[in-house]
Amino acid sequence: MSEVAPEELIVVPLAVAAERLQIDPFEFMRLLVMMGEVPATLQISEALIDRVRAAAGIELWWAEDVLLPTDASPSRAIVRAALRQLLERGFVGARATRIDNLWRGRPEDEALLRRAVSLLHREGMVGMSRSRAGVVVSVSPAAVPQLDAAVRGESMPAALAALA
Repeated sequence: MSEVAPEELIVVPLAVAAERLQIDPFEFMRLLVMMGEVPATLQISEALIDRVRAAAGIELWWAEDVLLPTDASPSRAIVRAALRQLLERGFVGARATRIDNLWRGRPEDEALLRRAVSLLHREGMVGMSRSRAGVVVSVSPAAVPQLDAAVRGESMPAALAALA
């Protein structure tokens, strides 16, 4: 009889596993199919949740210690904090991250951050594309100085003026 690791013994339903990663259950299932790891019973082990998280690049950026910058506009402060995280994590040019990492942990700000990314994409300041892991986003290298200035509160791209 082969040994089973403890993290393979504890299983949860697919919906609970998806909730732990803060993604939709259908997205969780899509990722399982992409990875070729669909379990027969749809009971998901902790180890499989960790493998999905790693394979899909799912990250929780909005930990309790993330401080919003001081700004007259709460919306602008949230966008500046998200841009800071993109830049600090090095998601520039070809190095991209799942777009939903921008709001994972702050679901109440999803619409705001989607709109901001869309506006910046139209201006060529961020790139968006599809990958096996989902829609990914990165800062365009030429836009780094301008977005860095926005993060520091020195200036805001015209594309984001409507968010104030």
